[in-house]
Amino acid sequence: TSIKLGASVKTIGNNAFTACHGVKELVIPANVKNIQYNAFSNITKLETVTIGDSSAQTKLTELGSRVFENCGELKTVVIGDTVGIIGDNCFNNCASLTTVTLGKNLKTIEYEAFRYCSRLASIAFPASLELVDNRAFYYCTALTSIDFGTGSPVIGNQAFEHCHSLKELVIPANIKNIGTSAFIGCKNLVSVTVGDDSNLGMRTVIGGAAFQDCEALTTAVIGNSVSKLDGKVFRNCKSLSTVTIGANIELVGDY
Repeated sequence: TSIKLGASVKTIGNNAFTACHGVKELVIPANVKNIQYNAFSNITKLETVTIGDSSAQTKLTELGSRVFENCGELKTVVIGDTVGIIGDNCFNNCASLTTVTLGKNLKTIEYEAFRYCSRLASIAFPASLELVDNRAFYYCTALTSIDFGTGSPVIGNQAFEHCHSLKELVIPANIKNIGTSAFIGCKNLVSVTVGDDSNLGMRTVIGGAAFQDCEALTTAVIGNSVSKLDGKVFRNCKSLSTVTIGANIELVGDY
């Protein structure tokens, strides 16, 4: 039911423990610096995972591609401060995952890392985060809350596409790049606020079709900290009745 890793282990190789169905709890110590492709994927009874800890480390742990993919009973994940990268498809299709805690030194969430985590209810980003890659939270249909934190991560293309439970979205001025179709198809989203009234510093760019097909959206507030709305940002937002656009917008793109 458990896997114990010694203090000398630095790397866990490709497919090392894939489909070890008896494992229910996994604790990966901070001395492990590289967890490679598919290492713990398809463990059907795995419920909790803790990776790293809060210790100060020079070299951060990297979670590779598809490490926990298809762990269908995984409910809780704690990513310690010793983790720097969550690889592509790392938690893809972990359909029971409800709680994820991200460490304070995390820099990158790669593409499709949490795709189809259909019970994930909330996520909070640390100040260290630099990138939420394309489709990172694609079809996380239970997601109701996103705390963007105080960092300035790039929000990739389709990063939160079809997050159907989002109703209110506040994207602070520290977020400077919102990718193409980032929130497309969030069909129950009612209100959006992007940026604030700040007139200082680098300005936010909202990518094309960022809120397209958000059919319940009624109110959008674009703050002074935003400089550009690319094409089709609000296309097919059938309920949109009020849009407030800040004083520093330089471009509103084509429909």
